[in-house]
Amino acid sequence: MKITSRTGLSFFICTGLITACATVDSPSLLAQDITPSLRVQDAASSLSARQTLVTDPITPTDRVVSSESVTQKVESFSLFNFETRPIPRHKSGEPMPFFKDVDDWRAVDKTINAARSEGKLALVVMGANWCHDSRALAAHFEKERFLTLLGSHYKMVYVDVGKKDRNLSIAQNFGQDKIEGTPTVFVVSPDTGVLNEETAPTWRNAASRTEDDIYTYFDDYAREHKTGLGEASGL
Repeated sequence: MKITSRTGLSFFICTGLITACATVDSPSLLAQDITPSLRVQDAASSLSARQTLVTDPITPTDRVVSSESVTQKVESFSLFNFETRPIPRHKSGEPMPFFKDVDDWRAVDKTINAARSEGKLALVVMGANWCHDSRALAAHFEKERFLTLLGSHYKMVYVDVGKKDRNLSIAQNFGQDKIEGTPTVFVVSPDTGVLNEETAPTWRNAASRTEDDIYTYFDDYAREHKTGLGEASGL
């Protein structure tokens, strides 16, 4: 099934069961002339330290490295809008990376295009800041070994789904009708489409999964993708 994003991105997605997202919200305004260095960075880039906003002073030190270090490293492979705002924290210390006033279609397009140009996978995380499982998964992504894995093999974007009533068209773009649970996580090959159509909706229990299980899930897709690239190049 051929799919085309609002900005003209076209690729094919394998059909299958994947849970869905939320309704289309009116396009929101981003800062003018956002440069690639703001939206997509290479994982190895040296970035200036930026202060992370903490809404509650409790930040479990065993879950993250340091606020400034995490901000730099996560920005290197994801599409946070760090230049205009810091990433807020829940009172539990978990990150709240889902923003409502972002052009999410544009962010998804840029993520997939960046993944294509760098030979990586795209990771589209559709969730909400009110959702404990969405925040818990984002907290795992701040840990050192996830920073290394995602920085080496993925380009990632967080997409806010509101109360499962926002950005439905993005979920439909990946073959879904609605969001059944949050977060819904798509692993996308820029060339062949969604790779995890059967398990994308299963992340609603992210907070109860072990760190090793979560890591293995994304590591397996990264390894398969790397093997595929090697075969394609004749190596």
